[in-house]
Amino acid sequence: MAHWLIVVDAAEYQRQLMYATDTVALPDTAPADGDTVLLAADGNLFGAGMVADGKVVYTHRVLDEPTAIDTGAVGSIPLDVETYARLWGLMPSEWAVTAPVRDYLVSVTIPVEASSHAEAARLYWSYVAELGPAELPAFVAPYGNELDMRAYVLGTPHEMDPEEEDEDEDEDDE
Repeated sequence: MAHWLIVVDAAEYQRQLMYATDTVALPDTAPADGDTVLLAADGNLFGAGMVADGKVVYTHRVLDEPTAIDTGAVGSIPLDVETYARLWGLMPSEWAVTAPVRDYLVSVTIPVEASSHAEAARLYWSYVAELGPAELPAFVAPYGNELDMRAYVLGTPHEMDPEEEDEDEDEDDE
């Protein structure tokens, strides 16, 4: 079993941020099944896993709080045991895919002009598919604590308070 740092390109990293996936495509064929890997992109350590069937299967996802590290070009970088252990030490145990989970309420609200309820539902799904996570905010709150609702775009927190946006624009005008 070998240890690797897998550096993925910006597009793959964005895909990992936008969608819940269990695997990451390998950028090359160097790692073999059973090898352990750390995942990085754009100077961020964002996960860990094991190679199976030519893909990295996550054991840890740190997409919400990645750790800054020096990375090389996209591809697979072999790591010695000491370097792997040092980088592995940056991987928080609470981000293991087997860590306890809690329930969240997630919603996407879009005003839709339509001639019927059914037409509104069809237009809604068309908008969701067309705009996707890059443009539509998802509103997320822990179940039972709806007052802790937050907006996310591209998997990262996004300010949705119109008054805050107006203040930002006013500061830009000065």
